[in-house]
Amino acid sequence: MSKTGTLPLQKGIWWKEWRQVASMGLVFVLTLLVWTLNQTASSLERVGMWVEKGLPIPTPTPIGVEWPVLLLAGFALALGVLQMGSERNGLDRFTFFLPYPRAKIFFVKFALGTAIIGAAILIAAGANVALYYSSPMAAHVAFDPDWAARMGLVFLDVVTFYALVLFMGALAGTPYYQIALSLIFGVYVAGAAVLFRAFLIVHLAGLPIPIVRILEKIPFLTLLDAFATDEALRFLIGVSPLMHGLSYMFSNRLPIGALTTDLHEAAWAYLPYDAILLALFVALGALAYRGTRLELSGRMLVLPKVRPLFLWAVPLHFGLLAGYVSILFSNAEGPLSPFFVVRYDLIGLLVGYAVFRWMKGALYSQK
Repeated sequence: MSKTGTLPLQKGIWWKEWRQVASMGLVFVLTLLVWTLNQTASSLERVGMWVEKGLPIPTPTPIGVEWPVLLLAGFALALGVLQMGSERNGLDRFTFFLPYPRAKIFFVKFALGTAIIGAAILIAAGANVALYYSSPMAAHVAFDPDWAARMGLVFLDVVTFYALVLFMGALAGTPYYQIALSLIFGVYVAGAAVLFRAFLIVHLAGLPIPIVRILEKIPFLTLLDAFATDEALRFLIGVSPLMHGLSYMFSNRLPIGALTTDLHEAAWAYLPYDAILLALFVALGALAYRGTRLELSGRMLVLPKVRPLFLWAVPLHFGLLAGYVSILFSNAEGPLSPFFVVRYDLIGLLVGYAVFRWMKGALYSQK
């Protein structure tokens, strides 16, 4: 027994956490294996059809593992919710009474989840490589030469989002709030930048031109143009881990799961952010997990100190989102009228107020 009244980690805690996630881990390994093998087999079959018909084979023909990024992120989310959310719905509440440091239990959860994700990706990659080299079509095309490095980049990216899910699980009072917070903060920086930029543009466009020209000289407002640069877009995508594999958001030209993505460019674009975010999420998650106690109130957050921040920040962002949606459904062309600006503000205020009232109940009332 240590001076703090806790015991060093024993095999029992590892076994307890493993039993909790073993079934889901097996399902994920098999799902990812079947999914990726089907993709590789389809590519080899297509090449075989070209060879059989005597058609010229396109060069280069990318053959390799097409990583299903949404599937990987979905599993990371489900795994984190199973590990953390079960403590808040009463299924695994006895974890709070184990004689082990809470931070160490968090690291056990993270280590096991990371091992499952790594095993699933490694098994799928190995099986796809074996399928390719055992295929008679291997002589006609070349397997992705960067498959190992691409696999490592995908693994780091998924584990980063998984660490975020665990961090949100340490804060959230129910599994549903953990899911919502994980998805929101997975795209938060990029999404918030879009909403605040739209707010500034709408209010500047509604002002008289002489006033706009004066305001445009303010250094802060020059950020409006900076948001549209390639460097800014790379940053916004880089700090939003859930967007790294999505090619249709922010015109992302480097989705990590695609064979057509230049691996070296993608590594420069994502690797530094993933490394920093991973360390940050794990550290904050362990800190938050250590500071929480058993609470089955159903509140959004179990840490009282962060509730006031969410009480005001969440309605603000929903108000901006409502105003942004009103822009998308409008047919405004040319200079914006004062009525358009007033409608934008009114919709945002009404939605923000409604969310504020709901947030007071979600944060402070017991269910």
